[in-house]
Amino acid sequence: MIGMKLLLLNLFNRKRLKIGNRVKLWGGYSTSPEWLSGKNAYYGEVVDFIPGYYKNEDAVVRLDEEISFSGIKGKILILTLRYKNAIWSKAEIVHLHLFDSIPQGDKWRLNKDGWDKSHIESHASYRIV
Repeated sequence: MIGMKLLLLNLFNRKRLKIGNRVKLWGGYSTSPEWLSGKNAYYGEVVDFIPGYYKNEDAVVRLDEEISFSGIKGKILILTLRYKNAIWSKAEIVHLHLFDSIPQGDKWRLNKDGWDKSHIESHASYRIV
């Protein structure tokens, strides 16, 4: 249901995500995602785009407050589009990767078991606010 709402929002509002946008980040695969630590959402600013996993670039978001999750602490989230044909728009479903600083290169993304330990959520949502 959330995916359909985001699709409709994107169809009717073609605003593209860009550097300087403020974003709200929430949700996940479960009804109470652990990465939120009991909060409704986190907020931050898009500060950069880096080479992405698919054809799109990944968005770099500097959070207003630090997240501490699974032994990782940081205020930097890398947002990777969840679906191959997705585009950076007003709202979308994304993977989240948590860091204490912006990672360099693309070695952080994958290891032999799949996503790197920085991967904290596979079905988060963002919306430009």
